[in-house]
Amino acid sequence: MSINYIIATYSGISKRREKHEPDCYLCLQKQLKYISETITKNTKIKQITIMKPDTLKSRVYSEYCNIDKYKQKIESISDIKIIIHKCKNYKCSYNQYIECFLKYPNFDYYITMEDDYCPHPTAIDFDLTLLKYYNDIFPENIGLLCTWVNPSGFRGIKQQHAAISNSIISKDTLDKINLNKYTCLLY
Repeated sequence: MSINYIIATYSGISKRREKHEPDCYLCLQKQLKYISETITKNTKIKQITIMKPDTLKSRVYSEYCNIDKYKQKIESISDIKIIIHKCKNYKCSYNQYIECFLKYPNFDYYITMEDDYCPHPTAIDFDLTLLKYYNDIFPENIGLLCTWVNPSGFRGIKQQHAAISNSIISKDTLDKINLNKYTCLLY
């Protein structure tokens, strides 16, 4: 069993983000710190893919990608590979996830997480907990377990929709969706 933990990121300076999170320039570092403190050798996470969209160099947080100490710690705990995948700036985390699913299709599960969210610092082996919940809720291994679904729609979509993209999804589900027909979202 293997999980790809995908982090949608944005290192560009954002006054809107700073308003709610003054040290948002550290959000990727914080996430990797918490991952390094909560995973054990039991983890099913085999890859952490950090999606890195293009930004204007003069408008980025210079310390945002200083992750080496956490990368080394995570890689020393287990055989997790950490990949930084450069991508187009789609201005949307879902598009980063779609590109990652298509680029790395051979994992059993995918955990999707935006850079300014992270596992709770006390959630030891959070990936195993998520897998248990997922399998309890979706015994046929088809579905998306996410942070919040708005039952009345979201941003013009008039049906239930994953309104916060942090989730776990199976390869079986992605194979049923046929992501190739959504590649138009990537351009």
